[in-house]
Amino acid sequence: YYTFYKTIFRVERWDKMYPQLEASLWKIGKSKYEFAKDLGISYHSFLRKLKGYSYFTLDEALAIQQFLNDGKSVEELFQKR
Repeated sequence: YYTFYKTIFRVERWDKMYPQLEASLWKIGKSKYEFAKDLGISYHSFLRKLKGYSYFTLDEALAIQQFLNDGKSVEELFQKR
């Protein structure tokens, strides 16, 4: 039962934390790996931040907004689900 509960919890936790940001990434056609490399952070750290396990710094958020250049504000990009 514990293994089953742990699996259910993990699936719920791994939902998309920032759906607007992920949609913008999809629109420009960059993979998450490529985007993390462009930002200068590791792929693993980028995934953890996208999933809500850790936070984006202000500098990272501004760099993401500038890189995407789609007219969305930082608040719109990082609106939580």
